[in-house]
Amino acid sequence: LKPGGKVALVWNIRSPDSPVTQKCQEAFYRFCENFSGFTGSIMQNLDQVASFFCGACPSCRTWANDLHYDWDAFLGRMLSSSYAPQKQSPAYAPLVAALRQIFQEESENGILRFSMQTISFLGMPALALQREAKRRIINGKKIRGSLHRQAERKRRFDPET
Repeated sequence: LKPGGKVALVWNIRSPDSPVTQKCQEAFYRFCENFSGFTGSIMQNLDQVASFFCGACPSCRTWANDLHYDWDAFLGRMLSSSYAPQKQSPAYAPLVAALRQIFQEESENGILRFSMQTISFLGMPALALQREAKRRIINGKKIRGSLHRQAERKRRFDPET
């Protein structure tokens, strides 16, 4: 990362208030013993984002980024999760039936809109902020390169400096 450079962190997250998300979550709770809820939502871990940016407030944007699935794509997406049962599992057929019912109830003309949001954070990461601060000011003076390293060494050995 160049000095003063910024980093963008970007996530696609399910819209939790979407009927499709809620119905899928209910089906997974019912038929998948290892399902503990949809995870990975950065909205539950905003403190980690803040610490990445050293507590500084990065710029944040969200926008709709819906996905559109036909039946095969929807089923494939739902069954690709680690908590989904394998074909030989007794829970597989009932889950597929529940997902088919969701698809039939919520799709239009054979296409299901899966509500998603994209969220992005843009800012200077903590490590870069620390490096930039060290580079710019050491004892009130602008020092770069080897002068910076010399000043650091001197400060370690001579606390009065």
